[in-house]
Amino acid sequence: PAPAPGAGPPEARPAVGHAGDLTPQQAWDLLAHDERAVLVDVRTEGEWRTIGVPDATQLGRDVLFDEWVTPAGPNPRFLDRLVEAGLTPGDARPVVFLCRAGQRSLGAARAGG
Repeated sequence: PAPAPGAGPPEARPAVGHAGDLTPQQAWDLLAHDERAVLVDVRTEGEWRTIGVPDATQLGRDVLFDEWVTPAGPNPRFLDRLVEAGLTPGDARPVVFLCRAGQRSLGAARAGG
């Protein structure tokens, strides 16, 4: 059905496990001001090699590199690697998932949330 005349767009709601999209500046500011925050790059190894990787050394931070999708398909070790890095689903730490277009980040947030 068509929206009622004069009605605004439906309210956007983040997906389960997804608090919302961030601009690069917002992500940087979050990492700079919240010592609990973690940056997880979920792109592929090929992207890390050809495009580059985020550098958070200015913030005294490491970046966790954990492919959401591998050349063989979904990464079966994705959640295990997050846990190995000290992240547990449901804890209150802000986690910024990074990918090229947002789809893998959203999938990672849903899985890790």
